[in-house]
Amino acid sequence: RTGILRAASESYLSRHDMLTRLPNRQLFLEELARTFLVSQRVGKDFALHLIDIDRFKDINDNHGHGIGDQIVQNVARRLRDRIRKSDFIARVGGDEFAIIQRPIRGRPQVLDLIAAVQAAMKVPVTAGNTEFDVGLATGVAVASTDGKTSTELMKSADIALYAAKSDPDSNYRLYDADIKDSRAERRALEGALKTGLDNRE
Repeated sequence: RTGILRAASESYLSRHDMLTRLPNRQLFLEELARTFLVSQRVGKDFALHLIDIDRFKDINDNHGHGIGDQIVQNVARRLRDRIRKSDFIARVGGDEFAIIQRPIRGRPQVLDLIAAVQAAMKVPVTAGNTEFDVGLATGVAVASTDGKTSTELMKSADIALYAAKSDPDSNYRLYDADIKDSRAERRALEGALKTGLDNRE
């Protein structure tokens, strides 16, 4: 019996993030692939939201990782409170979360969740006796239009997130084909600069 419990708890540990108790990247990717297959089979659309904490590196650098951890936990809790039972939330990186919003009937529902995510952070986060105004950037991709596979959908949401982070006027972007090029060019330029620096050019 303890063997079964141990196996169950090891499976849980390998698929969950211990800081927030949310599913981790591995479980998220499995769930995304599964959701994609089901959505194609039954013809119900869904959206993938990738959410990033603004200037998280600055918080960690200036206030320490303990404060950073508290902020991540707080954001996780607030996001979890904003989603429906049928949705799925995971922590997929140090300061990055993913929400699979399912099912959706059209764009208004997607915009509603984006608004709820932004509203969740209206009140400052208290960590280590200090109040922090925490902003979130969101990139969204919709299954029916933005990816033929779950990997493609993930890439589209990532591109949208990158665009949202580099846009001073808006903290969210929905994926569209037009935002691809500037990002690819910028990535290529960053790569070239890094190579140049490494080679002392």
